[in-house]
Amino acid sequence: MKISISNQFQIFMNKMGLNVNDILQEAGINKILWKENIDLNNSEYWRLLDVLDSKMDVS
Repeated sequence: MKISISNQFQIFMNKMGLNVNDILQEAGINKILWKENIDLNNSEYWRLLDVLDSKMDVS
């Protein structure tokens, strides 16, 4: 699965104090985002969403 992590989204994450590459690492995804597109398998995708969900929990 190829997902796009736009430059605007990366800027938004940085403003929230989050680094996309750190999020990928925490999700156990051994890929460095050096452009906007990244290929993930299904397991990596769901781990990424889980980490993003835990970091963006505002309750």
